[in-house]
Amino acid sequence: MTIILERLRNHESALLDYWRIERADSLVILTVHRNRLVFPKMQFRPGIGRATLDFPGGRVDQRSLIDTAYDVLLRELGIARSDVDSLQFLNDDNDCDDRGHGSGWLINSSLSNQRLIGGVAVIKNSVMLKPEYLHDRAYRVDDDGNDIRTLLQSELECLQCRAVLMDWWFSTQSR
Repeated sequence: MTIILERLRNHESALLDYWRIERADSLVILTVHRNRLVFPKMQFRPGIGRATLDFPGGRVDQRSLIDTAYDVLLRELGIARSDVDSLQFLNDDNDCDDRGHGSGWLINSSLSNQRLIGGVAVIKNSVMLKPEYLHDRAYRVDDDGNDIRTLLQSELECLQCRAVLMDWWFSTQSR
């Protein structure tokens, strides 16, 4: 993270001090196995002092987005690249930079350059997931949407996770 102070003139020619932060982009990956969303075990979050339910994710570093995504899946769910049937990015366009990163969504454009990239990894049905990595519940992704509503109403607090889930869910319902 880099903190930058800039002096900018506003529309009335007044000189303003403007602080901003440059941060690595975030990556959140929905993981679908046998028509269910699976999550890693809940993780302690120092900022709020407790554990929360989150999709696998992390910061996008200097490697390619695809390599970063596979590393996240291995680290958080024990899922190897060969276990993945498909990996798609929801909001990554074809206009990629030199690291293979597309546009993503702006997280807080008044303070930071950070973007959120959402992905969906479909795990092969034949793969046996490792219980030591998993949250104790998986959530159905069938047409009635009851488990998705449960996640959004009471269990999934992370705004970035919720944004990726809602974007994916709405796109699947419009097909």
